[in-house]
Order: sequence, then C-alpha cells, then structure tokens
Amino acid sequence: MKYIISILTVLFIMTGCTNLSTPDYEKASKATLINSANSGDIEAMIALNKKYNFPETKEGLNYYNKWLDLITSQKNSENILAFAKIFKNYKDMFINGDLKYEKLLTLAKDEKESLWLLLDYYINNYDIEKEVDIRDIILKDATKDDLKKLYEIYTKNIYKNRAGHYDYKAKEIMDIMVKKGFINDNKNSFKYLNKIYELDKKQEIENTINAIYNSNSFDDIYKSAKLLKANHDKRSIKLYEKAISLTNDKKIKSEIYYDLYIVYSYYKTFNINQNEEKQISAIKKASSLGLEKAKATLISKYLNDKKYKKEYEELKQEYFKTLDGKKSFARALYKAYKKDASYKIWEELAANYDEDAVVELAFKKKSFAFMFSKAKADDEAKKWQQYIIEHPNESLIKKAKAKFFNSSSMKFEPNFLETILKKDLKEQNIITLRKLTDYYKFTNKELALKYLQAAANSGDVKSKLELANFIYLRKKATMDKGIAILEKLSKEGDIKATKKLADLYFYPSYKFKSMANPKLAISYFEKAVSLGDVDSLKELYNIYSCKSCEEKLANTKKAKYYAQELAKKSRADGYFELAKFYYYGVETKKDINKALTYFEKAAKYYYAKAYYELGLLYYEKSKVKISVDNKKALDYFEKGAKLKDFDCNYILGDIYILGYAGVKKDKNEAIKYYEKIAYLDKNIAFYVGYYYINEKKDYETAAKYFEKSLNSKTGKGYYEVAYMYENGLGVKQDVFKALRFYDKAYNLAKDKQAAFQIAKILHHGKGKVPQKIELAKKWYEVVGSKEAEEQLKLLNKAN
Repeated sequence: MKYIISILTVLFIMTGCTNLSTPDYEKASKATLINSANSGDIEAMIALNKKYNFPETKEGLNYYNKWLDLITSQKNSENILAFAKIFKNYKDMFINGDLKYEKLLTLAKDEKESLWLLLDYYINNYDIEKEVDIRDIILKDATKDDLKKLYEIYTKNIYKNRAGHYDYKAKEIMDIMVKKGFINDNKNSFKYLNKIYELDKKQEIENTINAIYNSNSFDDIYKSAKLLKANHDKRSIKLYEKAISLTNDKKIKSEIYYDLYIVYSYYKTFNINQNEEKQISAIKKASSLGLEKAKATLISKYLNDKKYKKEYEELKQEYFKTLDGKKSFARALYKAYKKDASYKIWEELAANYDEDAVVELAFKKKSFAFMFSKAKADDEAKKWQQYIIEHPNESLIKKAKAKFFNSSSMKFEPNFLETILKKDLKEQNIITLRKLTDYYKFTNKELALKYLQAAANSGDVKSKLELANFIYLRKKATMDKGIAILEKLSKEGDIKATKKLADLYFYPSYKFKSMANPKLAISYFEKAVSLGDVDSLKELYNIYSCKSCEEKLANTKKAKYYAQELAKKSRADGYFELAKFYYYGVETKKDINKALTYFEKAAKYYYAKAYYELGLLYYEKSKVKISVDNKKALDYFEKGAKLKDFDCNYILGDIYILGYAGVKKDKNEAIKYYEKIAYLDKNIAFYVGYYYINEKKDYETAAKYFEKSLNSKTGKGYYEVAYMYENGLGVKQDVFKALRFYDKAYNLAKDKQAAFQIAKILHHGKGKVPQKIELAKKWYEVVGSKEAEEQLKLLNKAN
C-alpha cells in the first residue's frame, strides 16, 4: 500500500500541480506568470516584462510596485541583478525610483556587475562619497582588467566634474597599475610620455616617442598615438602605423585607420604635406574593416569628387550584390548627407514593397530646398504612410513603431500614428504616451496634455511631476492644481515632489514671490530628509548657517546639528563644515585635533577645500597649526591644487615666489600654479601677463592673460591690452580697438598714460586711424604733463 501511495505521489508531481512547479516562462500565460510573480518569482517578473511590457502599462506598473517589496527578501543576487537591469529603464515611473534601483543593486552586491552598475549610477548622480566607497570595494580584489576598466570610466567622465575629480582619480588608478606591474612606468611608456608632454621638454619627448615606438608594446604605442593626435602632433602617424602591425583586432584596426584618415585630412593642422593617396587609402581600409562612419565618409568622399566616379561605381556594385548590401549603401548615403541619392534607392526597393524601404520613405523628411515651401516634398512620405495604414501587418507596424521612437518631429497622415501605435494606445502604454506627449507639445498642446494626463493616470510618476512642473506651476490660474499633484505625491513619499514643494516656498520665482513661506518650506525639507534625501540636509544646513540671507534664519546650533547629520551620512561637505565648528570653537569647545580628523575625512572624498585646511595645519606660516611639517603641508596643497582648488594653487604660487616651506624661490614654478586660477582672479591674470611679457617675451600668451585681467570696476588691464593692439604684440594690430581700450583705461582709472597714447595716435595718425589735430589737442590738455604740454606747443605752432 505504501508503495502504491509513493507511485501516485510521484505521478501527481510529474503530471503537474502548477502551484508546485516552475512555469515555462516562454509558454506560460500572463495569469500564470503573475501568479508565480506574486509568490516572489523574479524570473516570472522578468518574463512579464519581455512578453507583456510590464511595467509599461497601468497593470504592469501596479504589479511591479507590489513586487518590489517581495524582491527585498530574496537571496538570489543573480536574479535580483537581472531584475535591477530591467528596472533601470523604468525607475522614473516609480516613487523614489532612483533609491529603489540603488537598493536593488546593493542587494545584488555579491555580483561584481552590480558594483560596476552602482559605480556608474553614483557617477551619473554626482554622489562622490558613495562612488568612492564602491570604487574602494572594487579595488580590494581588482584584476588588471578591473583597473583598466576603472581608468577608462574615469577618463571618460573627466569633463563631468569641473573640480578635476575624475582626472585625479584616473591618475591614481594609473599609479596602482604601475605599482602592480600591469603598466610600464619607464621612459618607453605612455604614462611617462603623458607626464612630460605638457611640460614641453622637446628633446625628452622626442626620445620617449622613439623609445615607445621601439618597445613593441601595443597599449603604450596606441595610447601614445592618440595622445599625440589629440595635440595635433604629426608624430602620431608613425605610432599609429606601428600599432596596426601589432594587432589583429579588426575593430581597433578600423579605428586606427580612421584616425589616420583624420590626420591626413587636416594636414595643415598637423603640419604635414597634403597626401590624398594616403588619405583615401586609410579611409578605404577603415571602411573595408566594417567601420560604419568610415563607410559613409568614403561614399561622401567619392561622391564629392568627380575623379573618383569609377571608384564610386565599383563600390556601389559591390554593395548592390545583396539586398542587405543595397540597404546598407542607402543608409551610408544618408549618413554622408546624400539624402536624395539614399531615398532613390529606397524608392526602388519600395516598388517591390520591401518593408524596410516602405518605413524609410514613410518617415522621409523634407530636403533643405523644400524646407520653406509647400511643394510636394511630403508627398512621398504621405503615400507610404497611407500604405502602412492600409496594410498594417505585424512586422511592418513593429518596424514603423521603432522608427517613430527614433525619429524627430515630422508631420504624419491622419490616423498614421494611431495605426502603428494601436496596440500601445489600447493598453495605454506609458512609454508610448510619453513619446506622443513630446511629439505634440509644440504643435498641439491640447493633445500633448491629453497624452501626458493619460500617462499620469496610469501611475507614471515622471508624468505626474511633468504635469505639475511644466503645465500647472507656470501660471497663477493653475498653480493650485500643480501644488495638489505635488502634495499627493509627497504624501505617497516621493522625494522629488517634496523637494519641489520646499523650493516653491523657499525660493519662489519673481512672479510668485507672494508664495514665500520659509517655515513651510523647512517642513518639506525636513520631510524629504525623513524620506532618505541627503541633499535636503545640506539645504537645511545652508538655511541655518547663512547670516546674510534675507530670511534671517541663521542659527549656529541648528547649523551644527545639520552638519553632524550630514557627517553621519558620510558626506564630505558635512565633515568639512563640522571641522570648522571645532576649528573656530563655535557651539562647541575649540578642538584642533577634532577639526583635523573631520578635515581628513572630507579629504578622503576628494573635497578640495579640505586639503587647503589640512595644509595650513602643518604650514610654517600658519597662525593655527598642529605642528610644523612643511613636507606634509606641501603634499596637501599639491593634492588640492590637482583638484583645482583656488586657495591651494594660490598658496603654492606664493610659496614658490617667496621661497617658503623649505623650497627654493622659483618664479617659473609659481606661474604654473597662478595660471591654473588666472581665469578666476583678474589680479593674478594681470601678474601672469606681465611675467610673459617681461620674463619670456611671449606677447601672444601675455595678451591672453591681459585680456583675462580686464577689470571694468578699476580699469586694470585695459592699458596693457590697448598697447598690445596698438603695436600688434601677440595680437593682430588694430589701432581702432587700441583706442577703445585706452579710452576705457582713462574713463575707468583716469590713466593719464592711456590719455597720452590716445593723443599721440590722433596727433600723428596710426594704422587706419586718421590724423585728428583738434581732438589730439584736447587729449594733450587732459594729460597735462610736461611732455604733453610740449606736444601741445608743437601742434599750436604748426597750426
């Protein structure tokens, strides 16, 4: 009997009770997948995204909101990561979607890919402290590939942060690679060339380039070639050519050939002889290796020069051997700005109702010639839009929809969008509703509002915020509607809506000045903090630390509290501000050692100002210091200078001018630091200008800095700039311009020398400025000097 029961049990399980088995995700119905997802099955949630566009619909969004809580109890980091990667595309649909995405990645930290995604997220959100913490986790067990990836990430993001964080961090990673022996640091390495290139040591640079060439190290040679190309250095050619011989990677080779094409094309910039044969050879090779931009460039090159007619026809025939080749050629023509030729091929293909061709022509745009006319420029597009309306097969609709999502605004036939988006509109697909909002917002605001409202009604948080911010909050008549939306979202816990309400009441625009309500604003900032927003802590610190603000809410006790709260969240600015409380003994006992600790914590997160304060604590000339340690002080100042801190660069300049901190006086070294901040300080720019004119006789550089020094309040710098224009020193001679600058120098600073120069120019005539004796007399009278009086006497005698 037991044996029979066992067999029946096995049969029962095998034949399938759906509640006890994992569904076939490909074949399972929506209901089955939802049922499984409700039990916390992440794979089912992912399948619902692939098959039924969850969470792009109201139904899908509701379920995803519910399932997010289930995922937090899961332990399979691989599945959580897979879900997070999908969620990333939709996070702005959710209340605090950014924080939820971050939480998902944190739950999947066991997967290395999660760490990279977190790093990317923190970089894009300018969350420097968390970015540094994640980077340090990656560095603990970093492989050579990990370090290369980090280096590439930081170099790619250099221009995202004006403070120089990523440039500095990239160099740190490079140093780690050198220490681990992953990168060559000797005189035949890219790293060494990169270090000396900006120092303009010509012979050493030449020797290093030759050493790199002979090293046969592909990485060093290729990187050095790119460095030289970026600096318009013709020596990049020989390094590129050597790099080609050292790699079999077709993609890299194609990029190298394309770079060589650029060098040969801009021969004047690179100071080389024109060589069209090499130029064509390089772009042909890049094209043959499959580089799309090279294909378009080559076709354009052939089409624009009649002597390549034969080559063009041969290339065309090669492409036309296959249907896909024809399409590829048409696309390349379009990228080469040969739209008419491109559309001609599509028209031939569309005659046989090729779907790709039909879609391309349905989205055909006016050519420039018809841009301002009502000619039949749109007829072709309308014809094929109508064809799609009348033949809405699944494949054609899918292609047309994809094209619409990647196209910019253009007019469509009535019912065209409704036809290709029929399924999406029926299920109120949020992504499609957003796209339609963008499409109609400048041409049909009523329709745009309809689609935006529909997306908001489907639960899309981004659309709700847009409805409030860009539709209702711009007019007094609809302000209440906008505020109502934000208040509802705030009650649901949305940080963006809560902060927007705080901003509305604390920083109202001029026309809504009467809305100002600091007390209410502070309550919203405090609520945003309770919801997990650290930036609102900084807002509250700023409010209570500002002694000159018109709201007069300054309160050092509260300011210190918020500095402490920021520090608890490991915020660099919190550490820095808290350090100042201990440094000056405000709301606490003065404690330099505690200040040092907090400055160090801020510096860990590359807070540039902290390096200046740390340097001062060890600098011999400081009034307040821990101890004298000039070596340590210089190290801190140097780090701050690399992070583009004004004070660090300024003090280093002064140290080298005066020979403090145990360094020798070195004006040349001082100028390097002053130059970095000359754009921020007109007096420094003026000093640097005089250095180049007096010490280096470099008039062009001097002119650049004198122009930066122009001070419309004091008149400083105007005389120097005028003098350079008058005499063509470092700039093209322009005496009219010189007169304008001399006039400014006199009017702003009562500079008698400027007045004297004006008088002399008018007295004798100079450049294209004609002689004007009577006017010259008046200027000599203004000057009133002995020399001016003598010139005036000469003029009076002559007349």
